[in-house]
Amino acid sequence: MPKIADARGGFIFTANKEVLNWTSSASLRAGMELFVSGHYYTRSQRASRAIAGHHAGFLREHDVYTDEELAVDPLYRDMLWPGGMGWCAATVIPAPTGDVLFLSVERTHERGPVEDAVIQQLDPLRPHLARSALMSARLQLDPT
Repeated sequence: MPKIADARGGFIFTANKEVLNWTSSASLRAGMELFVSGHYYTRSQRASRAIAGHHAGFLREHDVYTDEELAVDPLYRDMLWPGGMGWCAATVIPAPTGDVLFLSVERTHERGPVEDAVIQQLDPLRPHLARSALMSARLQLDPT
């Protein structure tokens, strides 16, 4: 996925009311650790907006945010943009267990937003990624 999107790397996290598990490309590991330790998953609207859309495909920032909304979201304002990141293609996969799985490929801010052509390449992969992600979630993702 990162190659298709010309991304720095990718990650997956799975969450329910009690636990958040994740794994990522080595290139995104430090950022994911900050994402979790800084509780950005609760402070940002990124995941909740993607979940609320019930979209069975990949989404980008501008599919769920206006420019003004992005500018005030703590994840973008305080973490991603200062770290040179800030564009993604992500998908949400509801699991039969009630968990929610979130898969994302992350681009540098300089590279610019993910194009429609990239989404058109990623969407057909989603069912296969969903099966793999569900198996990973059952194994309780390990970041190491």
